[in-house]
Amino acid sequence: MRLLLPLLLAPFAWAQEQALIDLGTELFRTNCATPYCHGQNGEAGRAPKLIGHSLTRARLLEVVRDGIPGKGMPGLKEQLEPSWIDGIVAYVASLSSHAAAPAAKPKPRVLSAAAKSGRGLFFEAARTGACGTCHVADGWGIAIAPNPATPAVTNVAELLALQASHVVTAKPAAESAFPSYPAKQNADRVELYDLSTKLPVLRMFTPAQVTVTPGSNWSHARASGLYSAKELETILVFLRELR
Repeated sequence: MRLLLPLLLAPFAWAQEQALIDLGTELFRTNCATPYCHGQNGEAGRAPKLIGHSLTRARLLEVVRDGIPGKGMPGLKEQLEPSWIDGIVAYVASLSSHAAAPAAKPKPRVLSAAAKSGRGLFFEAARTGACGTCHVADGWGIAIAPNPATPAVTNVAELLALQASHVVTAKPAAESAFPSYPAKQNADRVELYDLSTKLPVLRMFTPAQVTVTPGSNWSHARASGLYSAKELETILVFLRELR
């Protein structure tokens, strides 16, 4: 019987690990796979690739939980529950045995010179909080907010006046309220993008941990303040050509 016990427990342990990896896959794609961090499936982004890595599970836990000071890798212990961090660690650990595959890239669109300049501004990596950190355009960016090419905006004034109708106010227990963009909500989990910082941060709560109310003091003009009026005009050229 002692010899059979490990064999009987193995499928159960595998199922538990697979469930953790499945959870971590979703969490990785919403917290770690962004244009300013890792690639969607562990490929290289602005951060190093994770496919085929040789990191131990203990080191992965340390990095995901506490971050790496001075290297642009933030710790997630303040945003995610320990079980969710375990999920990300399990997923990244599973990438160690994967072979690196070339990332699929969208087919380049033919743009005018002015639109190319606008595209560069839209996704400018050196400008923290650029348009591409919240919007997808031309196949790139993060799909937090709606497609910016959809509204028929014709000038900078209309762009600045866009209503952020989906932005809400989140009030966690024992924390100050902050403007946020809803990502997902079910009976067990509430996911919100915290818009109180230049880079939106996905935060997760149980329904009992946070109160969400419609509306906020956040405005699109506040986000657009990273650009001059002339730069916004150039971005509009890019968005018009996408239509």
